[in-house]
Amino acid sequence: MNKASSNTDPELSKETNRLLDQYFDAAANLYGIIPLHILLKIYNSQNEPISEELFLKFVDNIDFDIKHYLVIGEEDVFPDKPKTEPMKRDLVTEYLYILDFDEYLDVKEEQFGKPYYIPDKKQLLKHTYELYFEKTLEFIELRAFLRSLPYIEKENADNLAVDIQMMISLDRGDCYGAVNEALSMGVDLENKSTEREFIRLCHNMSMNTRMHIHCGHTPSEIFGNQI
Repeated sequence: MNKASSNTDPELSKETNRLLDQYFDAAANLYGIIPLHILLKIYNSQNEPISEELFLKFVDNIDFDIKHYLVIGEEDVFPDKPKTEPMKRDLVTEYLYILDFDEYLDVKEEQFGKPYYIPDKKQLLKHTYELYFEKTLEFIELRAFLRSLPYIEKENADNLAVDIQMMISLDRGDCYGAVNEALSMGVDLENKSTEREFIRLCHNMSMNTRMHIHCGHTPSEIFGNQI
């Protein structure tokens, strides 16, 4: 890959601005947290490379009031810290800072030392849509199970499956919220057979759900059969 030179780069074209905007949205949704220097590396590996200078110029022009993410440095979390180098700042999705930075710090600690999942450009940009997720075989199996319950309408079963997938992703693989959501939707978990199958399917989906704490990987990809 050729390095772009800040002395010869033209201004960013409208197409490049549009594409960078998509990459930032997708990265916030897929990774939760990602350093800018890694995001630029991903972008440059899949597109005509741009310089750090132009990349940072794009960052400076982002209207964060209309975005569901921020770009922050260590000084934004700890006021006594020196200003972070621009490319070492993090792109951070909204739920990790909406109340305070505790959740951001927790997820960042969980991410430490893990590689970033980097799909091809087409797959990566699907994550531009905030509610996108991969409909894995495990998700389809859980949805089919919920549809099979005679007391839940198909639409409600489908919505419940999506809600459970989202909860498991944001709850770092914990199925506790999924159980509560299922109970609220009328799933009869007093029935032990139903409960066992539901928990089994939730666990399987959890192991194959992309998570921010795993830098976009699934637990199965990170840990294999260790869990």
